[in-house]
Amino acid sequence: MGTSDSHMDIAKIISGPTLVLEKDNVHSDALCNQLRAIGISQITVVESVEALERCVADGPAAMIICNIDLDSANLLTLLKNIRSRASHHTLPFLTLTSGTDRPLIEQFVQAKVSDIILTPLKPDTLKTRITRLLLATSQSQPPLSQFEFGRLHRFSNSDLVASNQDSPTILVVDDVPDNLMLITSVFRKEFHLKLVKDGEKAIRICQSDNPPDLVLLDIMMPNLNGFDVARILREHPHSEHIPIVFMTALDDIYSRKRAMKLGAVDFITKPIDIEMLRFRIANLMRLVHARRDLQKEFDQMLELNALKESLEFNIRYEIREPLLNALHLLEELAADSSLNMLQKTQLSITRKSVGDALALTRLASEIYQIETGTFVLKAGKVQLFNIFNRLSVQFKNLYAGKKLDIKLTKPQNYLYDELFIAGDEFLCYSAFQILTRLACEHAAPSSCVEIVCLKYPDSIILNIDSSTLLDISNVLSLFDRFPSSNNNKETHSHNGYHGKIMLEAHGATVTVSLDEETRLLNISAHFPQKEGFNPYPE
Repeated sequence: MGTSDSHMDIAKIISGPTLVLEKDNVHSDALCNQLRAIGISQITVVESVEALERCVADGPAAMIICNIDLDSANLLTLLKNIRSRASHHTLPFLTLTSGTDRPLIEQFVQAKVSDIILTPLKPDTLKTRITRLLLATSQSQPPLSQFEFGRLHRFSNSDLVASNQDSPTILVVDDVPDNLMLITSVFRKEFHLKLVKDGEKAIRICQSDNPPDLVLLDIMMPNLNGFDVARILREHPHSEHIPIVFMTALDDIYSRKRAMKLGAVDFITKPIDIEMLRFRIANLMRLVHARRDLQKEFDQMLELNALKESLEFNIRYEIREPLLNALHLLEELAADSSLNMLQKTQLSITRKSVGDALALTRLASEIYQIETGTFVLKAGKVQLFNIFNRLSVQFKNLYAGKKLDIKLTKPQNYLYDELFIAGDEFLCYSAFQILTRLACEHAAPSSCVEIVCLKYPDSIILNIDSSTLLDISNVLSLFDRFPSSNNNKETHSHNGYHGKIMLEAHGATVTVSLDEETRLLNISAHFPQKEGFNPYPE
């Protein structure tokens, strides 16, 4: 199927205007041109989040595309409001970002953003992402094979193309064939190379749907010289971001300054030192790989969030009901007076297992409500010392092989019954279970895990202290919802995010810190005293 057919199919799927919010008119125009090129003609450009919100309220939109670096806080609020309406629950909401604020990205993922694309972006990337979104949200979803993902770029026989297609692309522009062949011999195994002999063709490639990741540009060429090519590239939104390295026989200071003024990232004089060129290109390509890895990380965050929501839906609606039926049946069987002792014991064990499974489904449901902002706390009296007393016994047995000494300390001059907060006992127990397990899991073998309860007139503070071998970067990520791929596997598998948000739903402030001198890991929860709470209602 040709490109025009693909665009026609996209036009058939999309219904209504695509709302666009970019950081300025230049980028808005460039984005709109890209959208029209893939078959999206009904486009409404807005200049503020408030205007975007009005457009959504005025009538149905087909899709929203916005740059979240512009007004992130208000855009996040708008996204949450949109997702809270049943009619807009699946509205494609695509975001563009420089990706410098990872916690912000996590908030947008959690708020159910449809997609996140790192800028600067290639037109082919935008087309592929939008096509995928429209397919996923259309009423009648045609097979993916009916859409052309990406455009095939062909070059004339006069162009030399050396290929490692999955690698970053370098465009080499030089009117001397020997120079082109030299670059080919050096880099053809590492990168996908596009080699051209004139500036006009280089500009067309850089402003195409699939621009290169780097341009090696000669200065002294007929028709358009390298300076002219660089100036034209910097004036166009599709090519303004592409790194340019000048390779030239010119070595005067004026040429160097002019190159830097045009945004060149490097200036290499001929004859070329091949070893030095390798080092310089390798350093520049590290940035390309870092951007690609960051986009992959954002994609994984979106996929994990979608998988988590699907799993939570299944737990809430497809698992809980059968478990309730099974528990009801087991309770009826347990009431049978003809059962012998062995049968009663087996039934009791089975009932506990089913009850534990039900507790997990409730926990998943409560966490989902907390994350989506629909949780309502039904406060009762929660005796904290009782919770930690149970947990200390549990984890002493669980980590017996690690030889951990788990100590529980209460404040002097207070009775056990006075250490209470207003909250949900089940959620508090689950949260402190997660945080205590976190401390035990990362504690050094044969060390002490100390749980300290501190009561003040206006608050209660709970500290879980342990000696740890973790470094500061891993400690600071223990509460991340999406642990970075740079962290080790231990912090991936044992994470305190859910424990943290369950306590925050009770009004607590939860922190984690590391004393790098003593290697003491501290997990702290601070509960302010709630006014008007009566633990003994009539």
